[in-house]
Amino acid sequence: MLIFILFTVAIEVLLFISNKNYGIATALSSQHYLWTYGPTAMLTLVAAGWNKVCYQCKVLAPWVRLSKHGQGAFSQTVLLDYVSAFEP
Repeated sequence: MLIFILFTVAIEVLLFISNKNYGIATALSSQHYLWTYGPTAMLTLVAAGWNKVCYQCKVLAPWVRLSKHGQGAFSQTVLLDYVSAFEP
């Protein structure tokens, strides 16, 4: 959550600087690939980390439901399958 908040703050700061100075900075040709692929690489790493958290939550969800509702039907607790649900 902190990473997404920091990204939002960074985007707002960059927008403010860009509006004030009619652009962020003059790009050097040697840093072309850094500006082109750097943000994409950063967001890919964040998405990969978030995907791991999401997967672990889906794996543990039936057990959490079992612990909160006590003894119940297995079809409503342990046999629930959130991992293989369709993802867009």
